[in-house]
Amino acid sequence: MPITGNPQVTKPTTTISSSSGVVTIDLGMVNDRYEITLTENVTSWVFNNPPQTGEYKEITVTIIQHASAAKTVVSPATAGRTAGGIAWVADTTLSSREALVLQCFSDSTRTLFPTGRQV
Repeated sequence: MPITGNPQVTKPTTTISSSSGVVTIDLGMVNDRYEITLTENVTSWVFNNPPQTGEYKEITVTIIQHASAAKTVVSPATAGRTAGGIAWVADTTLSSREALVLQCFSDSTRTLFPTGRQV
């Protein structure tokens, strides 16, 4: 049966936050899109419920910079696992939006693919 009209696939975005500088993401959730508006410097990331052995989950995290005072963000990637080998640094432009793609592996390593996209 042919599809008519303008079918769209939509994915929900889960809003996350930091507490005492720590961002926690539950990889066991169905969602793969997350968004955080910075209210403090992010000093670490915690990823709960990694994928099963031999698998990975790809997620997108959109970081929205603080509106009046730029905040810093430590990379969510495992040391040395940024695509292209260039260390990622958060955009400090006030209210900017930046998308990060992460591959999160079963052994708890994470590779970061900074898109550089303003979203």
